[in-house]
Amino acid sequence: MVPMREPVQPLTPELLSVLELVADRLVSLTRPWAVTGSLGMRLQGVPFAVHDIDLQSDRLGVLAMAEILSEFVVEPPTLRESSILRSYFGALQVGTVRVELMGDLRKRADDGGWEPPTQVADHLCQVTWRGRIVPVLDLHYEEQAYRRLGRGEHADLLRQWLAGERI
Repeated sequence: MVPMREPVQPLTPELLSVLELVADRLVSLTRPWAVTGSLGMRLQGVPFAVHDIDLQSDRLGVLAMAEILSEFVVEPPTLRESSILRSYFGALQVGTVRVELMGDLRKRADDGGWEPPTQVADHLCQVTWRGRIVPVLDLHYEEQAYRRLGRGEHADLLRQWLAGERI
């Protein structure tokens, strides 16, 4: 049984405006990148609540994103590590919308070391949104990633969605 979850509200006009800005500015980025997290899944039809924008690439891609969107940088990309994740992390603030940048994302391996960095290009899909091509991460990959990160509720919801059960 899937636990109760927060009601899904329409995406705010400000969040949509920031997504347009990001998609338009990053169209020239030569590194592979994707909208990930709840917004990436929402763009693919999954009814998840969205509170921010998560972008994933490699280290060079995140550095380039921060340069392209430099006027919004509140946390320059630096290497960060937690007990389960390691990545180059940075953040932007565009109005009230937070945009998080993650590059060379590594998950903790079963042996305590680090898995190789996620190769974003291996998991890319594209959606057409408001006349723009927006790269997102494949939902099957997202389901596995959430499970690896211990976020079983999100993973279970994605699995249900992928199985055709509308949530």
